[in-house]
Amino acid sequence: GILFLFFSNGSLPLFLAFDFSLPVFLFFCFGLVQIPVFFIKKSTKRESKEKIEQFKNLIVIGITGSYGKTSTKEFLSIILSSKFNVLKTENHINSEIGIAQTILNKLKPEHQIFIAEMGAYERGKIKQVCQMVQPKIGILTGISEQHLSTFGSLENTIKAKFELIEALPEDGVVVLNGDNKIVQSLKFKVQSYNSKLKIIKFCSTREENDIWAKNITVAKESISFTAFAKDGDSVDFQVNLIGGQNVENVLMAA
Repeated sequence: GILFLFFSNGSLPLFLAFDFSLPVFLFFCFGLVQIPVFFIKKSTKRESKEKIEQFKNLIVIGITGSYGKTSTKEFLSIILSSKFNVLKTENHINSEIGIAQTILNKLKPEHQIFIAEMGAYERGKIKQVCQMVQPKIGILTGISEQHLSTFGSLENTIKAKFELIEALPEDGVVVLNGDNKIVQSLKFKVQSYNSKLKIIKFCSTREENDIWAKNITVAKESISFTAFAKDGDSVDFQVNLIGGQNVENVLMAA
């Protein structure tokens, strides 16, 4: 209103010109800001890739999926930390720049394992992260119709999440949530995403698989169950968390 009064004392066309040019000016300014941001991000990712390549014996584990990534990461970190020096991405940090900053700021020579939670809302992002960190083990926690508005279709979601599997080396290991209907339906197609993979593990709370759970008890403040493996191993778990869905996450971590 103040601008209108200011310009109306002079020229209405001048006011209209200002009104129409303002969005263009703001867009231009935003673009100028994004240029240095783009190069900073690119430099950060390049430096983190160069750094992680120096750690020849580091085992990188990537975790992705539509849900359960953070919980599975935390369980896995606790289990592995009993024997190894483990670095993980903190909290819900799962973007390529967040993972890159974790590598640059926290990765040290004494670390033996790096667990990277990988999130994405469009195809190609997980592939970029994998090119940076070179995972040897991949965990797919499940696929759902979340974020369809950003991926565009369920097929795109599947392809985006399977970028982790495609990136694994010939001696890599993939762990899949066999309780997830979408992943289960792709059970016989998993190999086609990466024909080099020799080790594929399906985890389930409903049927005997590569790894499965029985005797599940969900109490008020905890869950307990026995995990079995095809090779005959078994172990009892008691987790002080609420929610039976955590059984799936612990199984994948195990």
